[in-house]
Amino acid sequence: MFGTLALFLTLAQPAYREQFPLPDATIPAGLGVNVHFIEPGDNLHRIAEAGFKWIRTDFSWSRVERTRGEYDFSRYDKLLSGLSENHLRAILILDYGNPLYQEGAPRSEEARAAFVRWAHASLQHFRHRGIVWEMYNEPNGKFWKPAPNAAEYATLAKEVGQEIRANEPDEWFIGPSVTGIDLKFLKSCFSAGLLDYWDAVSVHPYRGHRPETVLGDYAALKGRIAEFAGGKSIPIICSEWGYPDSQYSEETQADFLAREYLCGLMADVPITIWYDWTNDAYDPAAPDESHFGVVDRDLGEKEPLRVVRALTQALRGWKLAAVVSDKPYLYLLKFSRGGEVKYLAWCWDANMETFHMPSGSYTVTPLGGEPYSAEADGAGLRIELGPRPVVLMGER
Repeated sequence: MFGTLALFLTLAQPAYREQFPLPDATIPAGLGVNVHFIEPGDNLHRIAEAGFKWIRTDFSWSRVERTRGEYDFSRYDKLLSGLSENHLRAILILDYGNPLYQEGAPRSEEARAAFVRWAHASLQHFRHRGIVWEMYNEPNGKFWKPAPNAAEYATLAKEVGQEIRANEPDEWFIGPSVTGIDLKFLKSCFSAGLLDYWDAVSVHPYRGHRPETVLGDYAALKGRIAEFAGGKSIPIICSEWGYPDSQYSEETQADFLAREYLCGLMADVPITIWYDWTNDAYDPAAPDESHFGVVDRDLGEKEPLRVVRALTQALRGWKLAAVVSDKPYLYLLKFSRGGEVKYLAWCWDANMETFHMPSGSYTVTPLGGEPYSAEADGAGLRIELGPRPVVLMGER
């Protein structure tokens, strides 16, 4: 009997994961946005129409289990139905405590056991829906109460991981969803053996610098993962990262969104989730937390949403083939689809740049802007670049 079950699991796991894989470097397969709603209204349609393929949101323990041992998934059932209708996938965060068992994070033996039971019931209820389940949210920060504790988090994550792998082994399970790329906290997780259970390592690489600075951090994290992975291939997922329009103009916010995602493709990060869908306040003086949206408080379009739409429309179905140039200030990426080729280029500041392209006419299209023609001669193709990526394609 056990041999038959083991054979079934061996056969079932690849079949499910082939149906719902982690995405490759084809635009926009791995592009997503954080949301803070369960009742979606028209939001999911708009998210899909813009070109996003993923949403990420809290899957709240205290919202599902309001009476001990009783789970009400009805609100999330509606959300998952809406996602399916709009061909969107979800990262659902198994998160936070439940005052039925303990205030703050689930640290006691009783609270951990209850959290594990709830996680198991949740994965059973939503099994094989293409969900990526994420283990908590920013446990190295304010959400692990009363104070961050890597050992406490690792104990809970390991117990959840053991339950998932024993009962739902083909479901996608990632963590630890740290704020920043906190190598000290991550090392504690890896030392505790959590890479035996996670399919990817999720991070939130917020910074007050250009998105391109993440490339070195991703490389360092890859090296640390390799030290503990025992030869297993474990990718990085950027499950939350954005820039607020209270610190940057909408135009810069839009530029950074596009480049944040492109940097993920360059670093073999299969999913990049922008924070956030909606601005949470009208007042420009409200805390930065309220100003990360691609739409405003009234759901009106902002420049970031227009650039997402322009990027996904221009390169939908095109796959990153090569990084042609990644000078300290200049980036040129090559995309392919069938026998065709397109390029995407940008630099940090406005500058005239020359590219060594075959002679002929090229269409140059700034994301969200009007296309124009440029000629490449023996000296190359010379165009003005800036922080907004442009699409380059030879004219036929």
